[in-house]
Amino acid sequence: AFILLTALTLWSCDKTSQELQPVQVYGITSKKAVVDWSGVFPDENKLSFHVYLSDSLLTDVNNVFFYAIKGLDEETQYSGQIVAYNMSADIRYTMSFSFATQKNTAPHEFLVWLNSITGESVSVSWEKPYDAEGDSLTYDLMLNAETVVHGLTKTKHTIDGLAPNTHYSLTVLATDGHGNDVPRTVSFNTTEAGAEIAYVKEQYVGQERAYGIYLPSIAGTENLPLVISLHGW
Repeated sequence: AFILLTALTLWSCDKTSQELQPVQVYGITSKKAVVDWSGVFPDENKLSFHVYLSDSLLTDVNNVFFYAIKGLDEETQYSGQIVAYNMSADIRYTMSFSFATQKNTAPHEFLVWLNSITGESVSVSWEKPYDAEGDSLTYDLMLNAETVVHGLTKTKHTIDGLAPNTHYSLTVLATDGHGNDVPRTVSFNTTEAGAEIAYVKEQYVGQERAYGIYLPSIAGTENLPLVISLHGW
């Protein structure tokens, strides 16, 4: 009984040291954060670890020195503890950490390009924007600031019913599930009725430029290189 009591007494005494390096928290978004305690505790390979957020035990691990906390609320302050222990050696360390989640952010900017233009239609494609929180995205298409297509989930679409020889401003608006959005705009002119422009892309650092050539199969057209303006880069 005496031996058992002694073991419990030793176990209850934390050996937290002010000389230990602080626990790091990084990769903080609106709903997740990574807690990293590598190099914090002496002889860490001989220890096991409890990870607490507030008073809730999240995990119990061995030979792992970081943990991704998910399912957090945006713009919220959190605190927790890493409890490192070795029961057989009667060792226990406790280190605290704290962090605040960010506001949910809009998708990143993305590339838009035209595939073809006729006198009555335009075919447009775009890359899927990166979203830091991994939210699902939908897309609206606007012509001259008027929404013509709403709630697309694919990244390619053809708009019909345009007027020949007309200037248009086409905006692709990417929106996440929290209502954050980012627009990308392309300006173009439709062709004469019956003509068509096909486009090829040239990749540049941070942007794309689309060069258009009238299709030679269409009688009476010229082989003219046209540079389409991609706004907002």
